[in-house]
Amino acid sequence: MSVSPVSVEHDGSTIGCQLELQIEASNLANMDVFSLSDPFALVEEQKNGKWVEVGRTETIWDVLNPKWVRTFLLPPGTPRSLALRVTIYDRDSKTQNLEKQEVIGSCVCRVDDILKEGCNGKTLELENEDLKETGTVTVIGELCDPSDDDHEVFLGLYLRRRRRQKTQLSPKTYCIARRLERQKGAEMLKRLRCASNFVLINLSPSIS
Repeated sequence: MSVSPVSVEHDGSTIGCQLELQIEASNLANMDVFSLSDPFALVEEQKNGKWVEVGRTETIWDVLNPKWVRTFLLPPGTPRSLALRVTIYDRDSKTQNLEKQEVIGSCVCRVDDILKEGCNGKTLELENEDLKETGTVTVIGELCDPSDDDHEVFLGLYLRRRRRQKTQLSPKTYCIARRLERQKGAEMLKRLRCASNFVLINLSPSIS
């Protein structure tokens, strides 16, 4: 996702604009016997001593080095000292109940730790007492100004097979989105080939 990087701050203790977080993982533990793990990430923030869910990524099937598409936004005024926890799960059930999924590992860092690493992101070792090797997670943070006119709008599509849930979409699979404008008819926005089960379509008006 394209955003406009800025470096605005209030007094150094909070962020002065929106912070977008992107999650990647490497060398994840393989939790499945006949295939690879089907990972998704849960992001939480610490409030009043408790972990509160910020959001979850999509599930990527059969992969140990996922780069998730879904991102998470922290609002202006978020403390730089805010603790974030990222937990990686292997999806074992279609339900959203986390108790039905298998934990690969989790890690904790602060917003300031992410910002200090810049565009490279903060890489952390996943921890799980039941596993010797769990892999790493990289949290990439980018400050962006939502009031900036120079931005793009995206539509996220989650594609799912009815029968073979764990089979990745064929490279030949594609989706088409059309935008219907007044007195203009339908304009094709994007024709995308799908490498995974989640794609983004740019809805921003084209620049002529």
